[in-house]
Amino acid sequence: MLKLNFVIIFFLIYFNLISSDVFSQDNRIIENYKLEIIQDVLLSDHEIFKPYLLDISENRWIVFFDFARYELVVYNLADNVFQFYGNRGKGPKEFGQIFDLKAGGNDEIFLIDTGNNKMIRWNVEGRFLGEFATGSSSIRPARFTVCKDSKLIYILSSQYSSNGIIHQFEKNGNLRQSFYEPEVKDIRLVYYTDGSLECDQEGNLYYSTLYVNKIRKYSNNGKLVYDMPVYDSSPNEEIVKVDGRLANLNPSATRYSGDIYYMNGKLYVGYSGRARNHFRLIDVYLDSKQEYLHSIQLPFEFQEFVIDEERIIIFREDENGEMYLTIFEYEYEREKTD
Repeated sequence: MLKLNFVIIFFLIYFNLISSDVFSQDNRIIENYKLEIIQDVLLSDHEIFKPYLLDISENRWIVFFDFARYELVVYNLADNVFQFYGNRGKGPKEFGQIFDLKAGGNDEIFLIDTGNNKMIRWNVEGRFLGEFATGSSSIRPARFTVCKDSKLIYILSSQYSSNGIIHQFEKNGNLRQSFYEPEVKDIRLVYYTDGSLECDQEGNLYYSTLYVNKIRKYSNNGKLVYDMPVYDSSPNEEIVKVDGRLANLNPSATRYSGDIYYMNGKLYVGYSGRARNHFRLIDVYLDSKQEYLHSIQLPFEFQEFVIDEERIIIFREDENGEMYLTIFEYEYEREKTD
């Protein structure tokens, strides 16, 4: 433990030194967010081995899914306690094939079950709140986001339909509209259903794709507002290798954006820039001007992140393959210059 603490302190001192004001890497501007690790949890100590789909609720319950246990995990930061809920199956409230998870308002947790074509609702106290069907002959849910203020849910389908692959639902399960028809419709392409969805308080949708160097914004009526390129990036020349009607991901394809969050008029987007599915930076964009502002550099590469007004939370893997839940507090003092 002393050795781990020494390594953490060393990294934090190093990164504060190189980013004392502005530091350039890959033509990006690194701003100093005065990061301080407040918790660094070795997840195997809690019998958690395959954590994914990280999110945080309005009251700062950390939620994710452990694919080894196949259970929903809720972490109380104040008490340092993990709770585990649910079980695998095809019945009501059971988990068939979980693809995505989001925290909603009122400490609700939504899980998309692609295997059972349904949206499942729990709360942070482990109470099952209900579920509704999301799949059909033309909708196979893969990614989604919950708009906390506008009572909308957007679902990204891994299957094409005549109306598009993004589907807007009400929280009661009613399908309102579908939109966004990809450029290539006759081949099922993996990169259209990778990445992340986010929405703002007005129900506008943001879509960051992992393999396409674009960040898209749609209005709440499904109209494209902008198609912004990832800062300082070039398109992949070959994302997939096609054999007839089968398409396989090119292992050397560059990953661009992953998790995306909207907060106070800005977008916070994970950035890789490598073929590895680990992120190096969090890019910050000004939504109103479609403008890159700067990047946040953490002392570790990370697999997923969430951000609120005080904390950045990540999943990271050490050199031995051990998974950590690492929680930073941050302070950013240059809001007036953005």
